[in-house]
Amino acid sequence: MPAKTASFALLLLAATQLGGTSAQNLRAPTRIGETGKIIEKVNPDLGGLKIVEEAPLKSTRNISDKSATAGLPRTEIELGRFYNKDIRLERDRDGAYVVKSSFDLRRYEKPKIPLQLLDPQIIKDFNDDSELTGEGPDHLDFTANPKLIRDFMNSQLKQGEDKAISVFGTDDRYTYRDTSYPWSTVGRIVNDGGGVCTGTSIGKRLVLTAAHCVNFYDGSVGAVSFTPGYYNGDAPFGVYNAERAIYWMRVEGPGLSNLETAFDYVVLVMSENVGSMTGYAGYRTYNSAWNGGNYWQNMGYPGGMTGTQRPVFSGSGAIETVETYTSSGQTGYVLGNYIDIEGGHSGGPVWGWWSGESFPRVVGDMSTESGSPSYSTAGDNEAGGGPALTALLNWSRTNYP
Repeated sequence: MPAKTASFALLLLAATQLGGTSAQNLRAPTRIGETGKIIEKVNPDLGGLKIVEEAPLKSTRNISDKSATAGLPRTEIELGRFYNKDIRLERDRDGAYVVKSSFDLRRYEKPKIPLQLLDPQIIKDFNDDSELTGEGPDHLDFTANPKLIRDFMNSQLKQGEDKAISVFGTDDRYTYRDTSYPWSTVGRIVNDGGGVCTGTSIGKRLVLTAAHCVNFYDGSVGAVSFTPGYYNGDAPFGVYNAERAIYWMRVEGPGLSNLETAFDYVVLVMSENVGSMTGYAGYRTYNSAWNGGNYWQNMGYPGGMTGTQRPVFSGSGAIETVETYTSSGQTGYVLGNYIDIEGGHSGGPVWGWWSGESFPRVVGDMSTESGSPSYSTAGDNEAGGGPALTALLNWSRTNYP
C-alpha cells in the first residue's frame, strides 16, 4: 500500500478539518456496556443487556454567579518572545511599556526543545487507561456541541482558494467559535518552520499532536507553540510554548508508511499549566468492537476551508478498520476512517463521549489523508492510536503532572 500524505500544512495555507453530520444530527453521548462494547440499544447477543436512554448533553454553566472571579485560576500568559540577548523594557511618559533592542542584520535562531525518546523497559506498567480522565475547569461553561458560525458553513470557495481533497460524501463540516469546555482544549499548533497543525490539551501541562507536526533535529525538536481556541488571530487563553517533546518514533512527512502512522503522536510538555485555563480531555484505548459506529467527533484548522484561521467541527464520524503495528515492543494502531480532512488537520483529536462522564476521551489523533479518496483501506484517511499512545500519555502525566 502506498504511503499516505501527512495532513500538515504551511502557515496560512492549511490546517485541520473533518466531516460528519450537522449539529442537529449529532449523536447523543456514547454508551458503554459491561462487555466494553459500545451499544445503543438492547442486544440479545449480549445477554439482553439494557441501556437506560439518556437525553443528549445540554449546555450548562459551572458557576452560578457570572460576576464571580475569586475562583478563576491565575497563570502567566506569554505576550511575546524575543531571542535577541540585548532586549530591554522601558516605560514611556504615557505609562506604556516599550520593548527596545539595538538594530542589526543578524539572524537570531529560535532555541531547540529537548527531545525525550521513551524507553520501553521503564514503561511496562503504563498500559491502563482508566486513570486517563479529563477535567473541565469551573470557570468555563460546558456545551455538548460547539457554537455554529453559519457565515462559514459550506461557503463557496473563491478563485485561488484551496479545496479539501479528502471529503467523503456530503461535506457537513462547519466552522465554530467557542471557548466553553471541551472546545477550549483544542487549538492551533505552529512549529518553527511555520507549519500549522492541531493539538489538544490532554493534561495540566500536556498537549497532544502528531509527531510529524514538529521538526526533528539531533536530540531536539524545533520551537512549537499552542494557541487554544485560536480564531482569526484571537488567542482567548493566551499562547503557550513547549519546553519538551516526548515520543516513540521520529516521524517526518510528507509521505508516511502505515508503521509511521501507527506511532504518529507526540506529547508536548508546556512551559505553563495550559490545562488550568482550558481544561483537558481524557483518553481511552480504541477497541475494534467499535468499528463502524458513528460515535466520534473531530476538530481542526483546515487550510482550504478557513486558511488555518478558524476551527472546524465534524460530528458522528466512524472508524472502519484497525491495523496493528509493532516497534520497540510497543503496539500502535492505524485507525482507518472516512472523516473529512485536508492538509494541516494533523494532530486533531478523534474523541467520543461515555455515559456518566462530563468530558470526552480521545481515541486517536489524525495523521494522514489519502491522495485518492475512496471507501476502501487504500483510499481512507488515517489516525494513530493504540496501546503505545496509552503508555505515552500515562507516563507523561505521571512524570509531568
